[in-house]
Amino acid sequence: MSVSSAIGLVSSSLRNLLIGEMQLNPAVPVTILAPDETGGSQRVNLFLYKIEENSFLKNQDSTLKPGNSSELLATPLSLNLYYLLTPYAQNDPQTGNTTAHEILGEAMRVFYENSIIPQKYLETDLQTAREDFRIVYTALDPEELSRLWTTFAQPFRLSVRYQVSVIQVDQSVATEQIGRAHV
Repeated sequence: MSVSSAIGLVSSSLRNLLIGEMQLNPAVPVTILAPDETGGSQRVNLFLYKIEENSFLKNQDSTLKPGNSSELLATPLSLNLYYLLTPYAQNDPQTGNTTAHEILGEAMRVFYENSIIPQKYLETDLQTAREDFRIVYTALDPEELSRLWTTFAQPFRLSVRYQVSVIQVDQSVATEQIGRAHV
């Protein structure tokens, strides 16, 4: 069962995971900002740029309430979240973007090794959720990445995309009761 604030809580949980597992020295801040917002010269940023309803779970049937076989639970809103992961670092006159590349590689390693957000990094309101929050790298073709970056007031930066799924937002109690009244 997830609360309506689950989208923000998942973003915070991803940030917790990166802060807890990245092994850079010195450590770099992890931000959840739009790419054109300032957040420091060296950091890794998670930007939630797209949300889609999970088409596979969209039409699932109502389920029985655990412990009460006479009460149905309404189908939750099931979502996939898409994040742009972008490293930021000052360019070096000799090595260019090497530091940003190191930050990106370390963040990608963390997500690869933790394909499901570990319980210890989940925000409190997500710890009782029935679903796992899976992190999957999804390729972003150069044209789509370029189109995305043209919407920001910043020059293009190397970025990768991750999908987090499935986030299930339960219907409010009032909505469930109205839905049952019409059955």
